[in-house]
Amino acid sequence: MPVYSSHVNVTATDSLENRLEVNAKYASFDFHEWVISRLGFQAGMDILDVGCGTGIHAIEALKALRGTGSISAMDLSGDSVGVLKNNSAGHDNLDAVAGDMNNLATIIEQQFRVKRYDLAYSVYALWYCTDHFGVLDVMRHALKPGGRLVVCTPNAPNGLREAIRRLGHPRPDLDQVTSFGPNVLEPYFRAYFDEAVIHLRRNLLRITVVDDVLRFYKSTGYYDPAIAKQLESLARLEIDMNGYFGFEKNIYLIEGIAR
Repeated sequence: MPVYSSHVNVTATDSLENRLEVNAKYASFDFHEWVISRLGFQAGMDILDVGCGTGIHAIEALKALRGTGSISAMDLSGDSVGVLKNNSAGHDNLDAVAGDMNNLATIIEQQFRVKRYDLAYSVYALWYCTDHFGVLDVMRHALKPGGRLVVCTPNAPNGLREAIRRLGHPRPDLDQVTSFGPNVLEPYFRAYFDEAVIHLRRNLLRITVVDDVLRFYKSTGYYDPAIAKQLESLARLEIDMNGYFGFEKNIYLIEGIAR
């Protein structure tokens, strides 16, 4: 039986937009506003966005900058970068390029006008690269004195993946996704920053429409069409019984300050 888990599925523009829409509709809090408040965009900042997607955070940064400072943004998906460029037309303080974050050092050197940053961040993207420490090193070395490095990633438990496990389809290869924060990021930040702050946020999705459960599942890195019917039956049963299909989708955010 083929397994359809792939980073390509996760990073595709339509998959990203589906996840954002379902999260915005059913999450127990406003994830977007929570992240923005911790990124702390301010006028005059030079900002690096690694794995920018369609630019949901970069657009907010542009608003905060009010024509000052700069944003250097990159993503693996050329389509997503195209969406960001279209939505930011008229802002000449944005550089947005398509590329692999494993090549971040070269992208900064050859394609971005600004090379040093007050804030470098990655939201739900860093885990998908193959050289986590290499990318973190590049982001850290690109900080100005007093600059901040912020990484946001999923945190255990992943309730939907746990539901798939209960259906008899465990994916232990993906358990590292939700342990990436404490197992990889925290040791790194504590090794290289005098000050590291961790924010944890519980997020419960209560989805009331079966089609939205399936739409969200199809946009994940662990989607398998062979399991979709089983999940549909489970979601329909829980919605009929409880009024919603609920699962946790928790968040881990860590911030380090350069000295």
